Amino acid sequence: MKQKIILILCLLLFGASIGAYGQNFRMRFCRDAQAYGVQHRRSGAWVIEPRYDNHHYADYASRNIRFVRCNGKWGVVDLSIGREVIACQFDELAYLMQPSSIVLARLNDKWGYIHTSGTVIVPFIYPTRRQARNSNSFTANRRVIAERIEREVRRMEMEERLIREAERAERVRRERAESERIANSFNTFAHKFVETNINQWQQRGEFERFADWQARVNDNTRQAKVLELFQEAEQMFIQERSQGFSAGNIIGVYNIEYEYFPLLTDMHGNLFLPVPINEAQSFRNKWESHLRMPRFAIKTTGWLLSE
Repeated sequence: MKQKIILILCLLLFGASIGAYGQNFRMRFCRDAQAYGVQHRRSGAWVIEPRYDNHHYADYASRNIRFVRCNGKWGVVDLSIGREVIACQFDELAYLMQPSSIVLARLNDKWGYIHTSGTVIVPFIYPTRRQARNSNSFTANRRVIAERIEREVRRMEMEERLIREAERAERVRRERAESERIANSFNTFAHKFVETNINQWQQRGEFERFADWQARVNDNTRQAKVLELFQEAEQMFIQERSQGFSAGNIIGVYNIEYEYFPLLTDMHGNLFLPVPINEAQSFRNKWESHLRMPRFAIKTTGWLLSE
């Protein structure tokens, strides 16, 4: 933040007073793009790609500050640093006040003042230039402007920090929800159940002959046992998840493509209720009168109401 404040103070004290000679950047017309851009004098590289259809000096005493137009909107470029310091968003830029480096501008037919750092000095709420100039917010005092800019920088940093924290909290919430979803999914449940039981099943018993064990445990019998355990896991999963199922649930918007109603429950989240499309409207109309004795089935990694 200190670096930002120092940069702002430099703009206030020196930005508008640097002469045209000795600039590292210049406004240049690009024939291919048929537009103006900002070019580095020595390397010829574009630091701002050509996109301006018009530009002119903010005032002839401050040749570094240029008013530029893009898509019918005006902004400000500072050639001393090769940057667009005010985005092209204004209907009109009237003039630049020096040495305070504030610009009288019109936005949505309302007048106000903005500093070349991008900080609004007088809000854009006044119908005329005179009213904007005579407002209580107006000041040309560089010290007062610097204080306002510092407060604005702190406010923006606080907003950015809050946004980052909110994004991080949302990311953590989603990751936790995804972890819980995977942990509670049928695939996870079935994998653990089958793995535990198949390992026990394929061990040789204390009183089991080797030939008998070989006959009992082979590729074919193992595959059949896995299928058996999988079906057993399916029934156990459904039984566990269906306990305490509440009949007072809400059906959502019908999915035409896959022909099901989403069933919104507090305890189990979203379930899928398969209903043929030719029966969907009647089903919804009679939803409240249905005798809800649900039967469940597994579909992919989740579960749904089969009846």
